[in-house]
Amino acid sequence: MGKVKTNNIDNPVDITKWLPKFSIAAESDNNLMDYFLKTNYLNSILYEKEWLVIGRKGSGKTAIFKYLVSQNKKKAANYYSVIPLTFESYPWKIHKKYIDNKLPNKTAYKKSWKYLLYTVLLSNIIQQKVSRHETLSNELNKVRKFFNCVYSNSIIGTKNVMLRNIESISSLGISLFGIGASIGMDTKSQEGINEEVDDIDKIDAISSFFEELVNQEIGKDKYLILLDELDEVWSTSERDTYRGLLSGLIAECSEINNSHVSKGVGDSNSIKVCPFLRTEIYEDLDFNDKNKTREDSSIEIKWSADTLDAMFFSRVQALLREWNKNNPAQKFEIQGDSFASDSSSRIFNQSSVRHQISPFKHILRMSFYRPRDVIIYMNKIRKVHKKEEGSLYTSSELRTAEQSYSNSIYNELSDEFEALESDKRFEELLTVLSKIHRQTFSLSDFKNVYKRDDQECKKRIEFLFNISILGQRIGRNWSYRFDDPELIIDFSKPFYVNPALKNYLHLIEGAK
Repeated sequence: MGKVKTNNIDNPVDITKWLPKFSIAAESDNNLMDYFLKTNYLNSILYEKEWLVIGRKGSGKTAIFKYLVSQNKKKAANYYSVIPLTFESYPWKIHKKYIDNKLPNKTAYKKSWKYLLYTVLLSNIIQQKVSRHETLSNELNKVRKFFNCVYSNSIIGTKNVMLRNIESISSLGISLFGIGASIGMDTKSQEGINEEVDDIDKIDAISSFFEELVNQEIGKDKYLILLDELDEVWSTSERDTYRGLLSGLIAECSEINNSHVSKGVGDSNSIKVCPFLRTEIYEDLDFNDKNKTREDSSIEIKWSADTLDAMFFSRVQALLREWNKNNPAQKFEIQGDSFASDSSSRIFNQSSVRHQISPFKHILRMSFYRPRDVIIYMNKIRKVHKKEEGSLYTSSELRTAEQSYSNSIYNELSDEFEALESDKRFEELLTVLSKIHRQTFSLSDFKNVYKRDDQECKKRIEFLFNISILGQRIGRNWSYRFDDPELIIDFSKPFYVNPALKNYLHLIEGAK
């Protein structure tokens, strides 16, 4: 066992003077965005063919969304006019009425999303032309009149597209644009029987009219539509409905992106639609070419030990520079690069802790490799820190914070995954792990406590395995899906509960 290095630099103030408590939503701050600027995630959205952004809750999707919005029409956004659509207060109950009952659930809402997206696009094209004092075509003037009649405004966003009922929108649109004949507005013949045309078919005709108009009027402009907070809608009670809604959205986004794909190498789409979605919700959707879409068109935000260290330490450096600049008489110093195996451990008083790993690696070992996990743990350490002149965080404070951190991680995971398991089953499954009482256990241990048949037990273990609450040993290390998406479950091998939940579940190490 090597000698532990001690961080013994004398400082005139305590670390909490310049290293603040972080907001749990700090994944959207500028320091995190500095990290993303060094990656290919933004280039993939702005210059490549990828258009679907997926990642676990707390992984930093919002940081990318907010950065792109802030760079509207600038070089950093590839000169796209950025259209941000957020769904936190979206009228989902009204949108559910825009359904095509003739189609299966996975495509039943595709037409409604087409209407929303092309409505928003046309609204922005009209705004752009008006701001440049361009004369609107007759067709655009009709659309502007339509928007003012239906929405009392020509500026359209997510909160008002679906606020009017489908009947009034379809009737006014068909009469104003004169497109009823193209769908047989009054009746359509099927096997000799006359049926009234559904309102959703009329909406689809209006959408197709809008699509043609967009293609005619877009000129050299480029539009990037970003859709965030789509997972706010997810609920266990109406899971199938919302699966259909979001599946229809992905299908329509795919069609729009493919129809406006760039023609040459280095060119960008004239129109690009990018939904931001949690990975586990995407996995739960059902639509054609789902695997192909993930392989060819998705950007999955993933973190490693090195990138999380670089991200967090960039915050430390920025805050330390600011403190030292504003407080020259109380300058704070930390040890150099050689102090520990990673940079972020330099804010602790020693270079290694339990199992001879660095303090920051201990934090990562108890995480799901997300910025939010690191932020929560650091805040818990700060809360138990004993403020003294010149003091840094200590290894004992790191351990003291474990219980509170574990409780918070449980709450985060419950919020993230409970909607995917009906009837409070997520909580029930964690109770099973607690009753097993060991961090390492077998399939038979799980069956003895859960008391279900073999197939049901395997199904529930696989769910916990897929979301990295459980891992398995690969070589000398325990591995998880968040680190290795290709990790294959082996029911003959022991399972290991993620250390982030060890304290909350009151588990002891080892196997029975």
